[in-house]
Parts: sequence; structure tokens; C-alpha cells
Amino acid sequence: MPPSPPSPPEIILSIRTDSPLWDEHDVKEICTHTLRKTTEDPDIGNIPYLSGGACVSVLLTDDAHIRELNREHREKDRATNVLSFPLFNPGELDIPPPFPHGPEDNELGDIVLAYETVMRECEEAWPPKAFKDHLTHLVLHGFLHLLGYDHTVPEEAVVMEELETRILETLGVENPYKDDDET
Repeated sequence: MPPSPPSPPEIILSIRTDSPLWDEHDVKEICTHTLRKTTEDPDIGNIPYLSGGACVSVLLTDDAHIRELNREHREKDRATNVLSFPLFNPGELDIPPPFPHGPEDNELGDIVLAYETVMRECEEAWPPKAFKDHLTHLVLHGFLHLLGYDHTVPEEAVVMEELETRILETLGVENPYKDDDET
């Protein structure tokens, strides 16, 4: 009998809401499912840093707060859909975790999401995006940033977008990078 595949790393999720706009959505289920499916991907699940599991914090906020964070940390005075704040240097990804006690000791960082921008992007897209699908994409996008993936240069963007597209497919979410001409 072939050996069973290894279990994906455990991700402990901490969600904090500071805007009542999020109350109508089951964000915890969306985040939990997205992170679990992401760690099932071989490119993610095999990252040595995640071998003992990890902890991720998500802050559900509004445009005013995320604009303040974006201005303070990125010098961009505008609201955005998602920000990520890794708690380690992405260059350390290949180092085994120094946290032998469990995932709660291995904090990756924070993902911050702004309700109004997320909702506006859903409504302005053509065809309109389902809120759950767009939120799934943004949680995945933010999580990949915590793991050191980036899209500031074209080569990195291709790698990150291909990984996002592959994982989103396993979540039943259409490719968000597909050109409108292809529909």
C-alpha cells in the first residue's frame, strides 16, 4: 500500500472585526477554507517554515482604517482591498521553524481587508464578482504575501498569479486574472 500523503500544515486563524459592515458575511468560514486549501497545494504545504503549522491574524476593517495603514506603511494615501504584514523576513522561508511547540508559536503575520473596497470591486467588475469569490482571492493573495510571494516585478507576478489561479481553481473560484476578451 502506498504511503498516505502528508497532512497539510495546520493554520490557526485569528479574526478580529472592527467594522460592523462585515457582520453579514461568514468570513471565518471563507478564511478557514481558503487557508486550508492553500496549504494543501504542494508548493505551499512543502515550505519548511510551515512544517509545524502557523498562526495568521485577519483584521476586517473599513476603507478609512486601511487607508491610514496604507499611508503609514506604504506611503500610499488611498484605501486598498487587502494589506499584508509579515512578521518575518521572506528570505527566511527555507529555514525550518524555530517554533517546536506548535502552530500557535509560529505567527506568520496579519492580513487586513477593507469592506467598502472589496464590495466596490465586486460591483464594478464585469460581470460582477461574487463577494465570497473575491474575498477568497484576497485572503489567498494576502496569505501568499505573508509567505514571501510578491508581484512587484513581472517574473514574480507571473509565479504568484499562476499559484493563485491554481489554488483558486481547487476552491471553485474562476481565474481573476483572465482577460475579459477570453470570456
